[in-house]
Order: sequence, then C-alpha cells, then structure tokens
Amino acid sequence: MNKYLLLIILSFFNLADKAYSYEIVILKSSASKLNQDIQEIFTEEFNQRTPQGGLKAIQRNQIKDILITKEEKGSYTSAIQSFHPDLILAIGSQALEEALLVPDVPVVHLLVVHPEKIITESKPVIGVSLSVPPKVQLNEMSRNFPKVKRVGIIYDPKQSSEVVKQMKALRPDLDFITLGTEDISLVPGLIHSLRGKVDLLWMLPDLTTTNKITIQSYVLFSIRNKIPLLTFSQKLLNQGATIAITFAIDEIAKQAAVLAMDMLLHPIRREQTGLVAPPVHTKFNPVMAAKLGIPIPDTRGTDE
Repeated sequence: MNKYLLLIILSFFNLADKAYSYEIVILKSSASKLNQDIQEIFTEEFNQRTPQGGLKAIQRNQIKDILITKEEKGSYTSAIQSFHPDLILAIGSQALEEALLVPDVPVVHLLVVHPEKIITESKPVIGVSLSVPPKVQLNEMSRNFPKVKRVGIIYDPKQSSEVVKQMKALRPDLDFITLGTEDISLVPGLIHSLRGKVDLLWMLPDLTTTNKITIQSYVLFSIRNKIPLLTFSQKLLNQGATIAITFAIDEIAKQAAVLAMDMLLHPIRREQTGLVAPPVHTKFNPVMAAKLGIPIPDTRGTDE
C-alpha cells in the first residue's frame, strides 16, 4: 500500500513540475547582435515570470532558437513541429512568415514592419508594434511644448497618409502643415518652404522623407529657425533632433515575454490577436535644446 502511495506522490510532483514548464521556439530573421540580445532578454524575463504554483519546478522551460535563411524559406515547419512548441517567438518579418506556417501554435512577434501585410488569416498572433501610437506622440509633444500650435510634416502619401490623417483627427486644435511627396529629391525644398509657417518640425518614420540624405536638411531648418525637431529614433536624436518619443529594445523584449506568458496561461487570450503599443520614453538632446534656446521641461528624460 505504501508503495502505491509513493508512486502517486511522485506522479503528483512530476505533473506539478511539468505544468509550468514550456517549450518555446524562437525564430530569428538574422543572427545580428540585436536579435541575440532580444532572445536573451526575452528568455530571462519569461523564465522569471513562469509561475511555480507553490512548488519549485525541477524542469525548466525549454528554449530552442532557429535562424531563418532566405535559401531555406518555407522549409522550417517540420523542424519547428518536431519540438512540439507551446509558443513561437518570431523576431523579424521573415521569422513571422515562417511561424505562421506552423498550425495550432500561438505566435508572439517583434521587430516586424507592417505585420498586417503578413498576417492574412485568423490565427493566435500578437506582437509589439514598432511605432508609438499617434495619440501618445501628440500628448507627449503638447506636454513638453505646450505653446506649439503649428506642426510641419513632410511625408510620402503612399507610406504615411494614414498616420497624418489620424493626427489631424486626434488634434483638430492644432494646425498641421503637411506636404506630401514621393520624390526624395524634393524633400529639402519642401522643408525650406515651411519657414515662418510652423512652430515644430516632425520627422515621421517614413523611408522616403526621413533618411540619411534628408536628416541634414531637417537639422539645419531646426537650427536656423529656432524651432524644435521631433523624431521617433534615439539615433536621429543623436544626429541633431531636439526631442525623441521612442522606446527601448530591451523593454519590448520584456513586453513580448509578458504577452507570451499571458497567452500560455490564459488560452482565451489567444483569440485577442493584434498589436500592442511599446512602452514609451521621451528623451531630449540638451545640446540642441540649448542652441535653440528651448528649456527642457523634464530633465529626467534628457539624453547626453
């Protein structure tokens, strides 16, 4: 009798251990240091958030990473299924495409530009957006520059018309001077044409109008006209922008771990697919702010 009781107890502990041990496959679109850092941060955060259920699990989560190559695109499904994953983390667009080929496995994605163009059918997929919602950006802009009423934006209608439309709808109290072009060579001239018409110049994450070729025109306009230059990127902040409303990569990796655990612990959440906004940080370039004679409202967000 004691022998059977012992077997029951051992079985109970074995089941308790496995109840909170997960198999995760991480698909990476490249072997870059950035992707490796994201994998490490995600793994650490995910392991920390794995509930113990009152008993410390002996068996840890199993994390398997797979590098996606263009040459073998579309051939990873069997390999992924062989691990019987509870969830897939896809880092990058190519990784997301591969993850979607695996049936009946929930997916969390990061670093994917326009995921809605890749996710074409109903599937338990959720990810962290690569852009800060317009409403959040506008609120941060007004909080830091309450006197700004005229906002200048140069944009490519094919890429950013929806964002511009949202901004105008969200803040009818502001005067948006928006100039559209699909020709990168026209951007410097359009920026110059805003002289005396705007209180702030806004760089969108638009490949046509915001890039290595146009950044100098934005910065020179900001300096010559003594108006702040708002951007979405820490890198552009370092190149001469005044203020950046952005997010940190390590935080979106942690956010992905939270989403993954939420999907695993609450299966009903798998039906709530879509995008979540990244944690937002507002940072300043104090050197540029000083040149423009602009006081920094909150020095906690400054960036040297």
